[in-house]
Amino acid sequence: KLMCIRVIGAAGNQRYARIGDVIVAVIKDALPQMP
Repeated sequence: KLMCIRVIGAAGNQRYARIGDVIVAVIKDALPQMP
């Protein structure tokens, strides 16, 4: 699970990123077995 901190390159200060946007996020929950 990721918690989005900030969307970079988005119009204004919108809450959700679209395809192609770069986001700053922190990993809240990770599965160690994922490849």
